[in-house]
Amino acid sequence: MLLQLVPAVTELVISELLWLNYSAPEKPVYVYLNSIGSQGPDGQAVGFETEAYAILDTLAYIRPEIHTLVVGQAYGNAAMILASGKKGSRFSLPNARIMTAPPRMNRSFGSVSNMMIKANELEYNTQSYVDFLAQYTGTDSFCGVCTLSCAAVDFLGCEGFETLISLLCDGSPTHLHSCQF
Repeated sequence: MLLQLVPAVTELVISELLWLNYSAPEKPVYVYLNSIGSQGPDGQAVGFETEAYAILDTLAYIRPEIHTLVVGQAYGNAAMILASGKKGSRFSLPNARIMTAPPRMNRSFGSVSNMMIKANELEYNTQSYVDFLAQYTGTDSFCGVCTLSCAAVDFLGCEGFETLISLLCDGSPTHLHSCQF
């Protein structure tokens, strides 16, 4: 089931992460991703970027090691959550799809000052998205690439997302093999 990053989903994810933190802080937390993030298939915003930031903040707050795994697709903010996993513990199934997509704003109506506020928030969220990806991947080049192509989405298969995914899973839950990058 594909879930969008909306408040109800975020509340559930955060409560589970906090529970895992206090029930077994020595065991790693596995985050399985199959989400379109905060954008619908048509590119329209269906949630808020702050939902992903709340999850990222919680992942940074808890003590267990974070392992991330894409089991279907990780689009937009879900790709950013994938990148937040511990280096060497970011996984993807072979046929998973990953898409970087900077934040978007639906059409807005109202006064010019309200639209300016929304435009400034969009600019801030876009820069945060780029900064988070650069921080998690440990590369400045990703930041430059993402900044240059910020208006477009970028679809990538497992092999195309070398800076995000540390290992590929061949479908067998017990067999992980190292990628050639």
